[in-house]
Amino acid sequence: MPDCAEAVIAGEQGPTVNQGGAALAASYVEKLLTGTCRWMASYFDLGDGMLRCVPAEPKTVAAIAGLHVNAVAPPARHG
Repeated sequence: MPDCAEAVIAGEQGPTVNQGGAALAASYVEKLLTGTCRWMASYFDLGDGMLRCVPAEPKTVAAIAGLHVNAVAPPARHG
């Protein structure tokens, strides 16, 4: 697998993809530190101008982890 510089030279990777990934990672860290992160994954394609963030919702997390939704977010107790 080529390193980033080789991938750019070969035309397999855009020259700004690392900066895009770094900005996205910095945003994750900021949101995690402030307790406001609502995503669990992000996919981006700078060539197509596409950014897709997967929300960290109990149903989605449970499906990916192969767990029942109650194992991820137990129902609230009323009492």
